[in-house]
Amino acid sequence: MSSNRLTGLRAIALGVLSQGIMDYLCHPQRHWQADAQRWIFDLTADTKPYFFTFTNCCELVGCDPARLRRRLRSLKQTLERGPPLKRYELLSRLMVYKQSPANSKRATRGVHAEGDHQAGV
Repeated sequence: MSSNRLTGLRAIALGVLSQGIMDYLCHPQRHWQADAQRWIFDLTADTKPYFFTFTNCCELVGCDPARLRRRLRSLKQTLERGPPLKRYELLSRLMVYKQSPANSKRATRGVHAEGDHQAGV
């Protein structure tokens, strides 16, 4: 029973995380973008007793919060400079692939954001 509950928590965390990311990247109302930006980048929020902080959500779904922050910052800059992307294009640019170290360089080529030089992570 506990594994189902954990799976449910992961699903909720993934939903909260994906909504926050989409609000930050492309919500039409600026105040939603600003709220999402605070949720993602305000590191003091991690010291507060809230369960669904950005860091907690990342850890529940198995991704590195610092790395995702770098990717989001880079993608936001790309979006501000260029034409709008569709939702699936945004998500594909954020994908993190887990694999064996032997395949990591080939499989992650072009996946890292600027300043993210950790191959295979």
